[in-house]
Amino acid sequence: PTAVHWGILRWGGYWLEPAGLTLPPLQIPDAVWKIYPDLSHAHDWEAAIAATSFVPDEVVAQLCEALGLIGTAEDCATRIGELTKLGVRNLYLMPLETFTPPRREIAAFRDVIFPRLAAAGCR
Repeated sequence: PTAVHWGILRWGGYWLEPAGLTLPPLQIPDAVWKIYPDLSHAHDWEAAIAATSFVPDEVVAQLCEALGLIGTAEDCATRIGELTKLGVRNLYLMPLETFTPPRREIAAFRDVIFPRLAAAGCR
């Protein structure tokens, strides 16, 4: 739901073109607009998942790759290193679970990602 929210409903046109991603035509069902308060913050996560089933899995995977860091801490460190070489200087940490503190994500950055980036010469 989060990838569909940000990639298709909100900022897709702004981010996807520079990422080289073109989406197929998609008919957004009414169920999407009935999710409260929105797809990324849905109180009923299962309903949000069902409402976004109109997006093919391969498109969701492309959205996740284009818009986020998905994978193990080691995968994320590698991707951040690659992005740094392309000129990225800032990241926004937005965990999937928006109603709970990002404890696991903070621990992954503190314990794995930042040390690995520092060892690779990234600041």
